[in-house]
Amino acid sequence: EQNFSINLVLQNVGSNNAAAIIDSIVIPEFNLHLFNGKTISADSTLSVTPISAQFDTTVVGDTLLTVRVKWRDENILSSNQTDSIRTITVLKKANLKI
Repeated sequence: EQNFSINLVLQNVGSNNAAAIIDSIVIPEFNLHLFNGKTISADSTLSVTPISAQFDTTVVGDTLLTVRVKWRDENILSSNQTDSIRTITVLKKANLKI
C-alpha cells in the first residue's frame, strides 16, 4: 500500500445564501470516512487538508475516485449528499534489483 495526502476544497454555491454544515466526507475507494462538523458560508470555500489515506498499489493507471460529501442546509437542516467522481492516474514506482 502507498500512503499519501489528499487536499480537498469544498465550495458552497448556494442560491438561498444559507451556510452548509458538513456532516461527513467519504472516499469509499480508500475506506475513508471523516466527520467534519464545519460550516461553509454561502458562496465560499472550505479547505480540508491534509487527509491521510492508503491506496492498494496493485491498481495502476487511470481509476475512478468518488468524493461523497454529506451536508445540511443551515436553514432547513435536511440531509443532502453530493458525489463528485474524478479520474485519477496512479503511477507505480518500479523497484529495481541490481
